[in-house]
Amino acid sequence: MSKYNKKYYAEHREQKLKWQRENKDKIRARQRKRKHGLVMRKGGKCERCGYDKNYAALVFHHPNGRKGAWKGGVGLLSSEDPQNSAFHIDEVVLVCENCHKELHYPELQILKVQT
Repeated sequence: MSKYNKKYYAEHREQKLKWQRENKDKIRARQRKRKHGLVMRKGGKCERCGYDKNYAALVFHHPNGRKGAWKGGVGLLSSEDPQNSAFHIDEVVLVCENCHKELHYPELQILKVQT
């Protein structure tokens, strides 16, 4: 980010926060619409178990530990150009929250945990 942008955003921080508070419903609707589109492009269900009941339970997993992958979460979908997301969507895997936890914590499988 250039010095000009940093200065501009620093000077207009309060104005931006006020706009975000006043438009949170619009922002949330735009995020959900974009997430829906990305979820559908990835097949509309968990790529491991097939879960497809609730979009809130579906997340994008970075199989390479975010190295070279999409650095943004779904929260950035309100500001990121959806056409730009096409490049990044190929670098992630759509999984449900349960499968996501299993991918991040394989050592905690019930049968493997020592008591």
